[in-house]
Amino acid sequence: MRLGRASSLTKADPYYDERGTVGILRQVRATREVILSGGAFNSSQLLKFSGVGPPHELRDHGIDPVVDLPGIGENLQDSYEVGIVSKMTKDLALLKDCTWGADGDPCLRVVGVSVFPRIPGFFIVVPVYMVSEKTSDDIIVTAKGQAA
Repeated sequence: MRLGRASSLTKADPYYDERGTVGILRQVRATREVILSGGAFNSSQLLKFSGVGPPHELRDHGIDPVVDLPGIGENLQDSYEVGIVSKMTKDLALLKDCTWGADGDPCLRVVGVSVFPRIPGFFIVVPVYMVSEKTSDDIIVTAKGQAA
């Protein structure tokens, strides 16, 4: 692998031209595993530029296949988030007893003291959706009880 100071990885880029690069080139050698990440899309791009991926696709782009891994670059998705903040004109009755994490917070008893006693080893959104669904059902039941 070749990388330049204050630049991008160069070996991974088939269009790399040392003559037009700004920065200091140096070689880095590792004696153990190195993990490189370029985010949701560029990680697979980095692998493909380095010859890892579907051989037919690599050859179509003039890249010599090193490792045949057909799934590289498939089903890519990015997770966009948008924060929405609003100001309420009056307090929400549903939250009037919440102490926001203090001991005995009645709003936390629905899901327990900790939603995740340990970090799940997979896509975190799935358990968050599951907990949110359960919690919202319990909040609706509580709200209906308070309204009666």
